[in-house]
Amino acid sequence: MLIHRKFLMKILFLLFSFFSISISLSNMAQAKDLSVLTWNTFLIPPPFNSTKQEERADLMAKKIRAVGHDVVFFQEAFIDSKRELIIKELAPSYPYFAVPKKGQGLFQFIGAGLFIVSKYPMKILDQVVFEDCSGTDCFASKSAIIVEITLPDDKKIQMVDTHLQGWDNVDVRKKQLLQIKEMMKNNAKLGISQVLVGDLNIDANVDFEYANSLALMNMTSAPLEGRLASSNGFSTDDCFKTPGGINKGEWIDHMWLNRNGTETEIHSRKVVPIVGHLGSVECPLSDHYAVEALIEVKKVFNRALTKGRIPKVHKIARS
Repeated sequence: MLIHRKFLMKILFLLFSFFSISISLSNMAQAKDLSVLTWNTFLIPPPFNSTKQEERADLMAKKIRAVGHDVVFFQEAFIDSKRELIIKELAPSYPYFAVPKKGQGLFQFIGAGLFIVSKYPMKILDQVVFEDCSGTDCFASKSAIIVEITLPDDKKIQMVDTHLQGWDNVDVRKKQLLQIKEMMKNNAKLGISQVLVGDLNIDANVDFEYANSLALMNMTSAPLEGRLASSNGFSTDDCFKTPGGINKGEWIDHMWLNRNGTETEIHSRKVVPIVGHLGSVECPLSDHYAVEALIEVKKVFNRALTKGRIPKVHKIARS
């Protein structure tokens, strides 16, 4: 009888172990990555541009809602009324949004052109207005804004939205990246990864600046997947005129990762064309395609992280 009892206990233990593993695997299968999209909207106000901004902006919210990413980062949304329209239209699905403050510089006539919408709770941690600029970029409050997003499982991630200096001004971009790096360092928290998102105007095909910039920021990236290898450089001739013409295809819209001692991974980076009908013609809704990715936010695995100063938190506006 004693032998039978020991045998029964072994059987029960094996069954318990099997069901525990099955439940664990099931939970892993149901785990949901954070889906992220970044998009330069090309909403430059007239008289600087005349690119069917009104029609394009009216379609943007519908298209963003249809693709359904968890967090969306926008750049070059310089028309305040159109930014507010998009935020309002997206509010039922994206109740959290962040808009950086306008700079106080003498010639900073317009805002940063940045905003973020999120399905998950989000708070603004900090913002930097760039001290260095060149050309017409100086008329905008070119900035970077860092937010902290809390996921349903209470994991957190810090993300930065920015739009760096355009054209061949490598030195100006480097100085702007250094300001962002300092802001990220000042807001670093133990076991929370940080992601730099946006139009960085750094072509991944130009090795010297791309590689040097990643090294400068202590960040990593990975190649694009899918059929498209660039996020701009396509024709809009039948839809609207792009001032300066069409350049060669570049991958300048990025998501760079600083794990900050975690096992967080960014994968499934793809260029996403966002198109809609302008009149009778199907057109790209910007001179940039969007870029999407999945971020697997993992728990801390290396606790050797230097904690920085955490500035006062500003309350996120909600509609």
